[in-house]
Amino acid sequence: MSTTTRSLRIPTDLDKEVTAAAEADGLTFTEYVTFALRRHLGWDDPAYPDLARAVRDRLDELAADGFDIDITRTVFLSIRDTPTLRRLYAAAVAQNTDKFVNQRIGRLVKTHLGAEVIGTSKPLPEDELIVTHSLLVPAG
Repeated sequence: MSTTTRSLRIPTDLDKEVTAAAEADGLTFTEYVTFALRRHLGWDDPAYPDLARAVRDRLDELAADGFDIDITRTVFLSIRDTPTLRRLYAAAVAQNTDKFVNQRIGRLVKTHLGAEVIGTSKPLPEDELIVTHSLLVPAG
């Protein structure tokens, strides 16, 4: 896919809100705006934003009482083992790549929990959606 660079002047409050929404979905500003524009123009219905919202909801359930260093793996196991999440994940991967989707879900988990990375896991079993993941602890 070819791309072009555009300069965009937007109100500061809109920039802050879009940036926060992008970070909440594990996306960059550009990725978030591109998804929004594609959806608005009816080009396609980007699956990743729907997956991101569902993952955030599931993450809230999983981490309601805190989280352990393997929370990212727990989220991906939940995606793999929950039919609705698995369908959203498959649709997002079909429109992008598993690498794109997995990296953004990892970023979403870290950002949503306000966590910091303390290392990387050992390689995981082949039946999992990811090969390794960041080990997370509460920031601060």
